[in-house]
Amino acid sequence: MKNLQNIRERLGAIVHRFDTNDTIFFARELETIDPVNYLELFAGLRAKVLFPEVEGINPLDLSYTYRMWSLNGRADVGGPNSNDMGTVSVTAKEVTSSIKDIDVEFGWTVKDIQRAARTGTPLDQLTIQAAMSIIARRQETMIAFGEPGTNITGMLNNATVDATIAPVVKTPSGTAWTATTTPAQMLADINNLVNGTRQRLKQASKLPGGDMTPAFDRFVVLLPSYHYGLANSTPRSDNSDTTVLQYALQNNRFIESIEEWWELDTADASHSNGPMFMCYPRNAMWGGWVAPRQWDAQNPQESGKNIIIPASGNCGGGVIRYPVAASYMLLV
Repeated sequence: MKNLQNIRERLGAIVHRFDTNDTIFFARELETIDPVNYLELFAGLRAKVLFPEVEGINPLDLSYTYRMWSLNGRADVGGPNSNDMGTVSVTAKEVTSSIKDIDVEFGWTVKDIQRAARTGTPLDQLTIQAAMSIIARRQETMIAFGEPGTNITGMLNNATVDATIAPVVKTPSGTAWTATTTPAQMLADINNLVNGTRQRLKQASKLPGGDMTPAFDRFVVLLPSYHYGLANSTPRSDNSDTTVLQYALQNNRFIESIEEWWELDTADASHSNGPMFMCYPRNAMWGGWVAPRQWDAQNPQESGKNIIIPASGNCGGGVIRYPVAASYMLLV
């Protein structure tokens, strides 16, 4: 006990020798710095996955044009000696979409580069990733909604795509899904979207007058995030282990897939930027996105104490050659 008392007295004397700001440890000595460089999250880029790419465009071209041919005329029924015959002709029209450059620049001071080398900071890698991300996000927006003030249209606001299917099925709040929307109502909306699109096609074939192979026989259904979540989690019935989404895929052979796209959350500009559905064939003949130059960085350029790197991409939005094969469902 006496030895313990002596130890306590000595420790007390040592402690009282330190001022309130004194310490035998430095704060940085007790800090662990994570070696991983984390990047903030941003909305996913889905347009280039959901739609085909329009290929064969030169990266330096300023526009993309396709020609659509129409067959005109009729066949008359005449007598054995009749000289009256129907006249047949073909006409063509061109549809052009501009391709706009998306320019950015990035760089560092000479001191930034030296300090990054000294600390092992991947400054160049992180900055390049940021520049590529900025261009890719602008392309995503242009593919979805086009570019105001130009002839560039988007996949979600093409005026030639039919958007009249919405009133076909009425849930308690129009066609907007809620937690109380029944599975039958959800399925009715999905099926009417697909079936209405097929009905307008009138079994159109790839080669008129001959080949009966359907031009478009299967379709993708795109849903906003909330609605996709409901379809993915709502049972088909109280005693079923099959969800609405699974049931629709299993029982409508014209549905290729049902997928989520967050851009649809606010795609209906005609109704206060509300949500909407989309149906289309994932077929390169139908259409796709135009971005022949997705990323192009020039050589570093010295400007005083700064190192600048110009970079660019381009985009022509979303091209829909056959709008009859697509539909929007406005949830009003």
